[in-house]
Amino acid sequence: MQRDLLDMATFVTQAAAANGISLDPERHAQVVATLLRVEEMAELVMAFDLPDDVEIAPVFAL
Repeated sequence: MQRDLLDMATFVTQAAAANGISLDPERHAQVVATLLRVEEMAELVMAFDLPDDVEIAPVFAL
């Protein structure tokens, strides 16, 4: 977990700098915590195995 936290903190710092966003330390910590939660949720979704015969839902666009 410590390594994930450091990697995510570095990512947030670099992404903010690349987009010209300045984050105070409190906001930086909030963004890191939120992204770590999102990562946990994504891991749950990705861990769900789908059978090979499941087809992708069609996309209808105008």
